[in-house]
Amino acid sequence: MELLHSRYGKLSWDALFEPAIKIASGGFKVSPYLARSLAAAVKVGFVPPSWFQDSNGDLVREGALVRNESLASTMQRIARSSPGALYVELARDIVSSVQDTSTPGTISEDDLKNYNVIEREPLCAKYHRIRLCAFPPPSYGGVAVLEMLGLLDQLHAQFPDFLDAHFVHLFVEAGRIAEADRADIVGDPDTGRVSVTALLDPKYLQQRAKFIDLKQSIKDPVEGETAKGSLRPTCLSAAMPPPPSTSQIAIVDRWGAALSMTTTINVNFGSWLTVDGFFLNNAMTNFTCAANAPAGSKRPETSMVPVIAMDNARHTILVGGSAGGGEIVDYVAQAVLELVHRVPPLGALDVGHVSTARAPYSGSAGLVELEESRAIASLADQLRKLGHNVRVAPLQSGLGFLKWQDGRWFGAADPRRDGDWVILR
Repeated sequence: MELLHSRYGKLSWDALFEPAIKIASGGFKVSPYLARSLAAAVKVGFVPPSWFQDSNGDLVREGALVRNESLASTMQRIARSSPGALYVELARDIVSSVQDTSTPGTISEDDLKNYNVIEREPLCAKYHRIRLCAFPPPSYGGVAVLEMLGLLDQLHAQFPDFLDAHFVHLFVEAGRIAEADRADIVGDPDTGRVSVTALLDPKYLQQRAKFIDLKQSIKDPVEGETAKGSLRPTCLSAAMPPPPSTSQIAIVDRWGAALSMTTTINVNFGSWLTVDGFFLNNAMTNFTCAANAPAGSKRPETSMVPVIAMDNARHTILVGGSAGGGEIVDYVAQAVLELVHRVPPLGALDVGHVSTARAPYSGSAGLVELEESRAIASLADQLRKLGHNVRVAPLQSGLGFLKWQDGRWFGAADPRRDGDWVILR
């Protein structure tokens, strides 16, 4: 964030923190989504920190006022001394918190001091009449979304209809192929991993699209020749996509600068460890093996897919992404499909979801999930007849998108969460 501010910022560094410090100190009301997340976490053993407890020591409920003076103090320190406070002063507290547990970690203050920002070239590909750019590895989300859209383009699946079993079948098969292709090769690119750009080559997409049977589900969408080159990560079977604890922000300013940012602490409330008013993530669980095996100074993979799209004149027309764990890939691919075909943002984000994120994992081979309490769930039997392993389940997306249409910006935040959108004049 400091790097972005040093290049593009117009306000003073400390001024950026004032609204958040005011909220942390003055308090904010517990939203419905936060209340549900807290209650669900407590059921599986989460002990809420003091700021999520009321005066009786009970868990706060929806509408309660939450104050976090520790976080306000931490942000004041960073506002005064830039991120140096995080990597030096707060580093001692972070290391102490991690080591003072029943299963202490090995993080050191030097690990934090030696952290560096890495800039990466985005992955970009043509779809329909747009050029879509997404984040590259160590995110597998970007290449998976672009490969899915590329496969659908090869199949001439034009207007998306997520109430049509045939179209959903094609979307699912494209998703399963993209998952199989990315699983073997996506890891931290700074460790010498192979490039994923070959997965987006039109000739490769044409080859993989032929693998899709229009009338029957693929039994095992093994990786294509381009994706081969490393051992299949067998220990992936022990893992599952993490439940969501992620946020999505999309911004376009009056000068046309655009930002899409997805940020996460991984599962709900991260590692459940707190330091100076904030939670530490548990992103170590995002390592698997083979291309994504854990190692010192290595970044784990992620499903996050912030995207920006441009038209043929290179004008920005879409900015967005999603929260939602491993299913983010499907959420973003679905939203882009809807938005590109002139569906208004709120309508696009409100469409019932389908996901193949759990398909590669043990106990859920080939699983296709349809969002419960939505019209898309009615397709379950039709998809089963096509050979799919279908389950109806809650799919908690957290989409946020801005769309340029008819000479102005329109926006929408996912109705499944507590987000919002606004245009400031």
